[in-house]
Amino acid sequence: MSDDTDVVEFLRELHRQSRMEDMFPFPLIATAVTGDGTAIVVFRADEDAPLVGRMYDYTAFAALFDPRTPADIADAVIVNEIIGPSGPGQIRNYPWERTLTGLEEPVGWLDPPWHPITEIHPVVCD
Repeated sequence: MSDDTDVVEFLRELHRQSRMEDMFPFPLIATAVTGDGTAIVVFRADEDAPLVGRMYDYTAFAALFDPRTPADIADAVIVNEIIGPSGPGQIRNYPWERTLTGLEEPVGWLDPPWHPITEIHPVVCD
C-alpha cells in the first residue's frame, strides 16, 4: 500500500492547482482518502455542471508514473483524467457523498467501484 502521506499530498496538490484558474478552470468540490489508500475527487466540469466523481487506487495509479511524486501524478490526473470528463457518470448514492460535498445533489461517478467504500477521511485544504 502507498504511504497515506503521498495520497494526501496528491489530493492537496489537486486543490492547489484547482485555484490556478487558467490551468484548472472548473471547481474542485471535495476530496477524501479511504483507509486503503483510495483517493476520491469530486468536481464540476464548469460552474453550472453536475457533480462528477473519480476514484483512484493511488498505489496502483502511482506505479504507472516515473517520477512518482504526488505533484507529478496530480499534473497527469488533471490533464488526462479530470479535464473534460467523459460523460456525466453513474449515480450511485454512496451514503457518505452528501457529507463529503456538503451539497444535496448526487455525484455522477466515472469509475466503477472495485470494492465497497464505507469510511472516508476528507482532505480539506485552505
